Amino acid sequence: RLLKAQYGLKQAGQLWNKEISGFMTSQGFTRAGCESSLYYYHNADTKLVILCILEVDDLCICGSDDAAVETFRAALSKKYGDKVPGGADIAWGPLSSFMGVRIIYDRSTRVLTMDVEQKIVDIFRDHPSLEKIPIHWTPLATKGSSPGTPSATIQRYVHERFATIAGGLIYLVVSCRPDLAQAVGVLARYMHGPTPEAVV
Repeated sequence: RLLKAQYGLKQAGQLWNKEISGFMTSQGFTRAGCESSLYYYHNADTKLVILCILEVDDLCICGSDDAAVETFRAALSKKYGDKVPGGADIAWGPLSSFMGVRIIYDRSTRVLTMDVEQKIVDIFRDHPSLEKIPIHWTPLATKGSSPGTPSATIQRYVHERFATIAGGLIYLVVSCRPDLAQAVGVLARYMHGPTPEAVV
């Protein structure tokens, strides 16, 4: 029944949100007012802090005390099990990626880096025709700076899939690439009616 509620109904997202939110509250967590996917637990007496960020059924947990984090993880496992649909074990361990963002933490230098390289690779894998578009060496070309016009076939391909491609680029901007915000923002203006200028 849970699987049908989560994956097979229109109201699946709402049902799961109510379920997991109720569980988090029962464990003493509070939902952040500024970010609805972030829950926090804070004990002023012991200085214990646990943060949990949720994206549907993906979650990331961190805290100031490893034992407390493990206790919370055990409570999650007891409530929802240690298997994902299909029977595979849930992977608990150090965070290496979350929602398509690769995370690398060098403990020796205390440097955290994040990138969306795989998301970019995925866009070009899903839309190989993009590789045939002439390259602009700046994110947003100015008038008269176009290195060439793509063939009519490429323009038609991009036009038909414009919303999907632009949506992927918007995710890159929001997650790790604010340097592309201006170019992608201009592109997004054509989301519901791509013109030849936008496709090129």
